[in-house]
Amino acid sequence: MTIDNYFDQFGLPECFLIDTEALDAAFRVTQAAIHPDYFATADDAQKQQATRQSALVSQAWRTLKDPLKRAIYLLHLRGINVAAEENTAMPPDFLMDQLAWREALEAAATSKDQSTLHTLLEILREQQQERFAALANLLDAPPDPDIQAESAVRSTQAVRELMFIDRLVQTAELQLDELCQDQDE
Repeated sequence: MTIDNYFDQFGLPECFLIDTEALDAAFRVTQAAIHPDYFATADDAQKQQATRQSALVSQAWRTLKDPLKRAIYLLHLRGINVAAEENTAMPPDFLMDQLAWREALEAAATSKDQSTLHTLLEILREQQQERFAALANLLDAPPDPDIQAESAVRSTQAVRELMFIDRLVQTAELQLDELCQDQDE
């Protein structure tokens, strides 16, 4: 089994804003039908096939469940490679923001300032939400050949910025977790 389109797999429209409850329900129904536990008495080939199918369906679900992964996947379906590893060019204003966030995060972690870490995390999450809203407008807009190339560039830029912000959010959450663990000890 291969999954040609994750959206089709779960009977969802190919768009950024999806019904996550419908996604979860479709995932549960699909997993119930193919879960390896239901093939316990089957031969080894059938068990392996069920395991592969289950893994593919889980991967599709995780991709669509996560808004950043979903955006990257939608761009992929449209023939656009985000290529964030090779293309790290960013607008100067975003680079300045990123530098300020990193420095503030490092200073707050060094000084064990939970309040500042919480504030930074809130700011970063707001930045994520702003970019996700912009992506929804770009990715879910009706196709317009006159602005298709510009829309692709802006979508790709928003995704790359979100990838940076996501790493900062993860770092801030990790720093907060470590500070909480230190306090518990």
